[in-house]
Amino acid sequence: MKPLPCPFCSDPDPAIDEVELRVWALVCNGCGCTGPIEDYDNAKQSPERAVELWNRRGGDEQPASEPVPEMIPGTLEALASIGATLRK
Repeated sequence: MKPLPCPFCSDPDPAIDEVELRVWALVCNGCGCTGPIEDYDNAKQSPERAVELWNRRGGDEQPASEPVPEMIPGTLEALASIGATLRK
């Protein structure tokens, strides 16, 4: 399964990263959002499960087919700017 674009900034290619030992999550290269992580207590999440969770939107039971549309004008630009600052 291929990750969908970021639901916040629409970056088309989020990275799959081991954010903790044996805990994989997706990290947006555009705005820096990370996750979701299903269960911190068990400290285990496969890359495949990370993509599956990333592709869900708004608690949907089924993966989304498209990213969530922008709700507030300028939000995507602000998130991208914050992400760029954090990556420096």
